[in-house]
Amino acid sequence: MGRPIRILFGTETGNAEGCAEELLEAVEAMGLSAELFDMDDYDAEDLGDEEMLFIVTSTFGNGDPPYNAHNLMEFLKSDDAPAVNGLKFSVCGFGDRSYPNFAQCGKDFDSRLADLGGERVVPRMDCDIDFEVPFDEWKQQVTGWLAANVAGATAPATAAAKKSGGLWGKVSGWLGGAKKPAEAPAQAAAPPAASPAVKAFGRDNPFLAPVVERKLLSGAGSAKETMHYTLDLSGSDFEFEPGDSFGVFPNNPPAEVAGICEALGLDGETAVTLKNGTTLALRGALARRFDLQKVSVDLLRAISAGSGPGNEALNAGSEATAAYLRERYVVDVLADHPGASLDAQTLVGLLKALPPRLYSVSNSRKRDGASVDFVVETLRYDRNGRACEGVASVWLADRLGTDPVPLYLAPNAAFRLPESGVDAIMIGPGTGIAPFRGFLQEREHTGDKGRNWLFFGHQHEASDWLYREELEAWSQSGVLTKADYAWSRDQDEKVYVQHRILEQGAEVWSWLEGGAHVFVCGDAKSMAPDVHAALIAVAGAHGGLDEAAAASYVDNLAKSGRYHRDVY
Repeated sequence: MGRPIRILFGTETGNAEGCAEELLEAVEAMGLSAELFDMDDYDAEDLGDEEMLFIVTSTFGNGDPPYNAHNLMEFLKSDDAPAVNGLKFSVCGFGDRSYPNFAQCGKDFDSRLADLGGERVVPRMDCDIDFEVPFDEWKQQVTGWLAANVAGATAPATAAAKKSGGLWGKVSGWLGGAKKPAEAPAQAAAPPAASPAVKAFGRDNPFLAPVVERKLLSGAGSAKETMHYTLDLSGSDFEFEPGDSFGVFPNNPPAEVAGICEALGLDGETAVTLKNGTTLALRGALARRFDLQKVSVDLLRAISAGSGPGNEALNAGSEATAAYLRERYVVDVLADHPGASLDAQTLVGLLKALPPRLYSVSNSRKRDGASVDFVVETLRYDRNGRACEGVASVWLADRLGTDPVPLYLAPNAAFRLPESGVDAIMIGPGTGIAPFRGFLQEREHTGDKGRNWLFFGHQHEASDWLYREELEAWSQSGVLTKADYAWSRDQDEKVYVQHRILEQGAEVWSWLEGGAHVFVCGDAKSMAPDVHAALIAVAGAHGGLDEAAAASYVDNLAKSGRYHRDVY
């Protein structure tokens, strides 16, 4: 083999990057030469000379490449793309099955490389949100193929500890890297001094944004704690639009950190070294650098060490393993295996990077200038008999204090207001109201004459009508042409936004036939499919279409760029 094996990753939050690093370490453990590339850093002109290429990529939104994969994808689709005859390749794609174009970016890379003459040596793997088990299966297939087909390759290892890295291994300084463990702060530190060549703010160089407003949106008696945050972006170069999101880097709950250290008998002040050479106290590393809610298959193997319920799940196959991991965080797996023994460095080497949380922009930059608003539901829940917290939401609400929030802009060009004068139907229950508040601010500020129709829902009118005063003012001024509300718990029979859509079916159909765009934001598992079904029912009942034609009508709305979904 004349050239190193190339491993490329496309990522938005860091999950695909961390998995690509796992593959790199597994390949190198076999005695093979391999190189890992961020797709943005890869010279696409080299494709024609590659011998082996493995791609791990996420999908952004409804089928788009993540930000760092866009240029390579465009090159591959262009007439400039070289033939890759003789290239051995395989692709692992990450996605969310709630989106119609599930894992589409991986599918596009896979099909395009085959079209250009490449040989697919391992079938493409499409991973859903719970990606740990299918990714491990793909990794084992890749290393198995290498062992059988590449001279000098040793048998693949199954659970070798790796150096800790991922997204957090690339970033240094801004969250308290320290040469001495005791110097590692528990919260975000001040940004490093500016260098002569300042790197643009982004995922690998987040901006530290002070919180200038924090207020409770939900009222007395609400079952939900919904918060409004305003962050100061002065000094950043972010030019966001309503519909975009920001990635926020949180801290883990202290109880999770303490529980892991206690279960393994580890001193939180023990020094651990990250991939970039930064030394941190174990406690600080677990708090800020690693995902304590995602358990990789390699970590499960190391903790179970051939016994206990984790080992039983592994021996029962991939479905049993996935089911076991789906219900457990790291501390839960340790509780299942009280005899587990891992040293601090091995532990962090088997943990995944803590991914950022994406929050929709809830305001208009044209109106508010250098600030951004978020709407966040604070998550507190029970899991496996113990109290748990939403990593980012409780950190923002309870523990952040006066520290700034590390964040970066995640543009979403597929979820933007249509051109001036075009009508918009906005469907966003709960925190799904966020982008539509930004839409309405934008249209009010610009004087856009396009009609706006909002469907908003929550549990109780009295306590859960988020931004009530603003919405009522927009209704009175005419910025909000129509508003329909669904309060699910204010009557015996639950009423949701999809029911309001059906009730207003004739007028919804009129707006659609008049060229209106449809926007849906919020819950992916129930709300979004139910709203989709309601739109099909409207097309059937009021458009005179049979079931197949009605479904095709709604699909064509999406294909023509008039049906936009930002669901989670």
